[in-house]
This record gives sequence, C-alpha cells and structure tokens, in this order.
Amino acid sequence: MDLNLIEVFYGIVRFFKDFTSFLEWISTAVIFLLVFLALIIFSCYFIVKESRNKVIVQLARKAHTGYGNIIFTLLSIAWASSVSVLGNDLKNQWFGSDSLGWESIFFFVSVGCAVLVGVLHYVGQKAIEKEKESRAPREVVRVAATRVSDLSAMLHSCQVAMYDFVRGFPEVPLTDLTDCEDNIIQAKENCLTAMLDIVKCWDDSNDDSIYYKANLFNLIKSSAALEVFNIQENFQHDTSYSFNIKAVEKSPFFLFNDNWRAKLEKCDYILVNEQSLSKTLSSASEDSHASYEEHFPICMPYSEKQKVEDSVFQPNLEGAPLAIKLKRVMYLPQVKKNIERFMSDIELSPVYKSFFNQDFRQSVVSYYETDVASSIISIPLFKYRVWNTFLEEFKVKPELERDIPACVLNVYANKDFILSNQKMAEAFYDLTKPICDILSVLISLRIALVEYRKEVDSFIGFTTCNAHVKAYQTFIQDNNSK
Repeated sequence: MDLNLIEVFYGIVRFFKDFTSFLEWISTAVIFLLVFLALIIFSCYFIVKESRNKVIVQLARKAHTGYGNIIFTLLSIAWASSVSVLGNDLKNQWFGSDSLGWESIFFFVSVGCAVLVGVLHYVGQKAIEKEKESRAPREVVRVAATRVSDLSAMLHSCQVAMYDFVRGFPEVPLTDLTDCEDNIIQAKENCLTAMLDIVKCWDDSNDDSIYYKANLFNLIKSSAALEVFNIQENFQHDTSYSFNIKAVEKSPFFLFNDNWRAKLEKCDYILVNEQSLSKTLSSASEDSHASYEEHFPICMPYSEKQKVEDSVFQPNLEGAPLAIKLKRVMYLPQVKKNIERFMSDIELSPVYKSFFNQDFRQSVVSYYETDVASSIISIPLFKYRVWNTFLEEFKVKPELERDIPACVLNVYANKDFILSNQKMAEAFYDLTKPICDILSVLISLRIALVEYRKEVDSFIGFTTCNAHVKAYQTFIQDNNSK
C-alpha cells in the first residue's frame, strides 16, 4: 500500500517537472504562432462559409486579379525558400532543444498568408465561373433578338387590327374580329415556340431523346368553376378555352380530395393547362414520343392563404402555384426531388400534418414518375388593362395589372437541370422578358376580345353574319334621324 502511494507521488512530481519544462519551452513566439494559426483557420472557414458576402466577394475578386496572383506567388516562394535556406534552424527549433525563433515565425506567417490568399483565390474563381455560367451565350442572344423582333411585329399587327375594328365598328365586317382572334392565337403560339428555341439553344444538348415543352396555365377562380360545374360539366374560360369537370376529378394535386366539389371549395383559384397552346421542340424521332400518353388538362389548386379562421385551404405546390404566390420566376432543377421535399414539408407542417395522408403523397409522386417534366421554369404573366368598357377609347399602350398573375408560362424538359442553376434561370428570364411581356399583352388582347364580344352581344347578338351589322347600322341611323 505504501509502495503504491510512493509511485503516485513520484508520478505527480514527474508530471509537474514535465509541465514546468513545457512552460519553459513555451515562449512569446509560440503563443503568437498558435494565435496566428487559429486566426488563419477561422478566417478560411468563415470565407468558405460566407462566400456570398459582399465584402468577401470583393476581396476574392481582388485575389483573383493579376496583383493577387503575384502576392500568392511571392508568399509561396517565401515559405518554400525558408525550408531550403533555413532548414537546419527549423529542424533544431521544432525537434531539438532550440527555442522557436524568427525563422519559425517567418515560415508559419508566410504559409498562413499563402493559404489565406489561396482560399480567397479559390472563392473568386468559383464566383467568376458562376457568373460566366449565368451569362447567355452569344448564339442564344442572337436567337432571342431575332424572335423578339418578329414577335414585336406580330404584336403590333394584332394591336392595330383590333384598334381599327373597334374604331371602325359597325362599318367593318364582324369577320375581321374573328380573323384578329386567329392572329392573336397564332402569335401566342409563336411566343411559346420562341421560348423553346431559346432554351434549346442555351441547353445545347445533342441528345436526340431530350425534348423541350412549353405550356400555358390559366388562372381561374374556383368559385366561378363551382358555379358552372353545378349546372354543366364544361367550363368556358375568358379566353374561349374550355375544360371538363373530369380535369378536376382526375387531378392528384389536391390534398382535400373527397370529390370535385371539396377540391374546389378548399382553394381560391385553379390553374388549368390550355392544351391547345402546348408546344414541343425536339430532334427526336416520333417513336420516342409514343411512350407519353395524352391526359386530361393539368389542374392545380392555388390558395392565397393556408388557413382562414378554422378553414384550411389546399397547399400550393412548387412551380406554377408558387410562382403566382411570390410573383416571380420559379426554377425546379429536379422536379422529382423538389416534390419529395415538398411532401416532407407538408407532412411536418403544423397546418397540414393532421390532414396529410400517404395516398396523396403516392398519387402526386406517381404522377411525376410517369410525367415528362424533369426540370421546370415557371414564369408568371400579368394581365394588361387594354380597355375598361366597350364604349371607352381603345388603349394601344395598355396598363399593367399587378394584383395577381393571369397566367403562368411553363418551360420544361425531360432532363434534370434544363439550366445549370438558379442564377442561369434568372438570366434566362431576363433575356426572354420581352417575349413574356409580348405574350402578356397578347393574352390580354384575347381576353379583351372576348369581353368585347360580350359587349357587342348586348347590342346586336354577335355572330359572323354581316346581316347583323347592317341591322345595327340601320338602328343607329334611325336613332340619329329622330
């Protein structure tokens, strides 16, 4: 027992002796180097973590310039030469009995500074690469400029035709209005085709199995659809586009889905795909398209609020509904992964978790497993106020209504990452914004045309028969003569 106590006592003595030797070895130079290296490590971690910080981005860009490269080279030469010239001194100070001197300080300071500049150089390189990726290639800009020029001429032609008809009615034939509507529809189709030309040129894929599609989602009040579907099975939209009640019944995108009435009552609007305007662009053979089956128009819910008092509304899916909610372009680079994440968020949401069920998850996931859309760009399109009533003067320069989008333009492909990242998607939108604006005006013109027909109906019962025009002209002349 006494022997063990003696061993413990000698052990404590040796520890304090070694610790005293360690304290003697520790010097001001060692403390300085430890603090310096800790700061370098922390700085490198902070730079990588906060690589989007404005100050760090500026420093990184300077490190990536010619002066930055010279500094990095000089620092690298400094620490490398210190090893060869001061090698013996460094060895004695690190592994021998010599105290750390200026040689070690010079080595560690040069290495630390070189590492710091190297990390800044790396961050700057990544920032420049991302910036280059987000820039449109020259060929894409050329294609976009050509399409914008052509579409601008078509828009001008449609505007002038409608203006001439409104100002000249009832002297002009009513068939001119039908021709004007056909021209507007053709111009809208050309806008969608132009978007596909640009995205295909930007993607620059040589894979024949890849193709690109564009479609237009109309925003319809669910209350209006409910009112119509209580009477009949077909709904006539403002732009003369109709869809069947089965589009709502077959849609898997409604969480509250006991029946079509429950689906519509639990949302403020529905988004319905106007299939007649859908466009496809591909170099693939026709056989490659045979595996994709036709289906009812896509129908999605849109709710302005998740919950109002005790009533819970349908959740908004990512893509087109979220583009309406945020009023900005949305990019889903991997649709299947985005949907899985959306489902996980809904399942954990305090608002929806008590209503969530696996049937809803499975039906939506199964839809996208068979759907062709692997990556989607959703662009909200706003309505222009072309005129207020039939009797007011037609406005060639329409006013923009930004309360809520009228439509959503979807551009997608059957491949992940139709564009490399979010910045590139934003650059794509910036480049194609003139086309989107033209499409918005065309949509507004067609809506105004339908409203105009309703106004004409109240006067003469609109048909394409010019006998009604003559009857109306006689009516006007009789009233003027009184």
